[in-house]
Parts: sequence; C-alpha cells; structure tokens
Amino acid sequence: MLTKCYAVYAEIPFSPIHSFDAVYCFTYEKKNAKKLVKHVKKHEMRKADYAEINPNNWAVLIEFPQSTALIAKGFKSHEEAEEVAVLFKGVFQGLPVFIQQFKNTELYQLSFSKEGFYA
Repeated sequence: MLTKCYAVYAEIPFSPIHSFDAVYCFTYEKKNAKKLVKHVKKHEMRKADYAEINPNNWAVLIEFPQSTALIAKGFKSHEEAEEVAVLFKGVFQGLPVFIQQFKNTELYQLSFSKEGFYA
C-alpha cells in the first residue's frame, strides 16, 4: 500500500486579505514535485510549494461552481478533518464542503493517470 507521495499546492486567495493552500496536483517523486512547483510559480501564483503526504489521510474539499478545491493539509482521522471542515463551511456558506481520503479524490486519480503531471 502506498504511504507516501507529494502534493504540490498553491495559495488561493478568496478575499483581499484571506487565502488557503489548495492542492494543484500529486506526484510520486520529489524531483517532479520541485519541477511542478516551478511550473505553478510561472503561472503567477502568489505562493507554491510541495509537501509529503500519506494518500490514506483525510482531506477537506470545497466544491466551487467551476471546480473543487482540495485543501493542502491532510488529517490522520476523519474526526480531525471534520473539525476543520466545519470552519470552512462557516467561511464558504452555501458551498458544499466534504471530506474524502486523498487517494479517493478525482485530482489524485487524474494526477497518477498522467504520471503526476496533471495540471
């Protein structure tokens, strides 16, 4: 069972003074994560980086009208993720906020169907 991969994330502003880190894509290799961070920064993102994650951890997702944002922080338990999801539900009232394991997200599946270079 895969217990490590890399999530490349970028800072997404949602107001003039607030933002959150959302996953851009996943990759198995650290060197690919570094390349992808450079790619994201070239596209005028304010901040981009990568983090090692466990694909079995839980993620908080926010469903916007045009796309779904996957919050870059993972949680070891569903209960931990639920506590954070409640906060996002308060901020993004009216938008669906849900919890899913990283490995079961559409973005994770798309990333690895294209060798970690989904963008």
